[in-house]
Amino acid sequence: MSKAKEAAAPAKILQYMLDQNRPYSAGDVFNNLHKEFGKTCVQRCLDQLVTEGKLVEKTYGKQKTYVINQSQFPDVDGSELNALDKEIAEVQKQLQESQSHCQRLNSELSALNSSLTAEQASNQLRELEKEVELPHTHRHTHKHTHDKPHKNRELEKKVHRTPTHT
Repeated sequence: MSKAKEAAAPAKILQYMLDQNRPYSAGDVFNNLHKEFGKTCVQRCLDQLVTEGKLVEKTYGKQKTYVINQSQFPDVDGSELNALDKEIAEVQKQLQESQSHCQRLNSELSALNSSLTAEQASNQLRELEKEVELPHTHRHTHKHTHDKPHKNRELEKKVHRTPTHT
């Protein structure tokens, strides 16, 4: 690794840790930076940042984790926390409303996608009209029902059947 790249590593790792503000192991930092720096370089930088007081190292068994030193951040009083809690609640409410609206729109889209297009409906109507006209045409041209195929007689019965009123 070049000297310039290695010199830039501590600043980049510190910025990453500030952005994330959560604990990571050296391996996590190495992987999350997409192996931009070698593992030993990452470990050296983390140790250097701990020595400088910018990171805090916590050991759990054999595993070491590193987190940004929280004393760098200003203290937050109770009223600020309450204001943030109210803001979070409002944003969560807006999120739920947006998700509900999105769900309604997705349902509507599904219904529209599953229905026929105007062209498909028109084609289907024409096909049905042809089926219905076929028995009428035979009825007017042929006066003898015994000349018609069995299926046409069944269709004609269905088409010409009138509802009975009681």
